[in-house]
Amino acid sequence: MSKNIVLEKINNPEKYSATDKVTKEFLQTALKDALAKIDKLIIDMDGDFPAHNSENNIYPPVKNDAGWNTGFWCGMLWLAYEATGDNKYREEAERILPTFYKRMDEKLGIDTHDLG
Repeated sequence: MSKNIVLEKINNPEKYSATDKVTKEFLQTALKDALAKIDKLIIDMDGDFPAHNSENNIYPPVKNDAGWNTGFWCGMLWLAYEATGDNKYREEAERILPTFYKRMDEKLGIDTHDLG
C-alpha cells in the first residue's frame, strides 16, 4: 500500500523567520530560572511529588501512589542533573526512586504511559 505525502503550505511564514533568534543567553537564563524552581520544589516536596493540579496556583505535595504525573518530577530532576552535574538533583531523584518500585510491586495506578 502506498501513501501519498502532501506537503502543506506554511501560513504566515514571516511569523517563523529568523529575525527573533533564540540566543545562548536566552537559553541560559531559561535554564537558570527552571533550576531555581526545581530547587524550591525539592524543599517544598520533601520527598513527595507535585500534585497534577494546583490549588491557588500552588502544587501541593502528594504521595506517589496513583497519580499519572509523578514521573515528570523525577524526569525534571534527572534533566537538571544532566544539565548541571550537580549531585543534589541526582540524590533527590534517587531518594524518590523507591516509591516507583512500591507502585510497581503493589500495582498502584500503573495503567499509564506517563510514569516514565
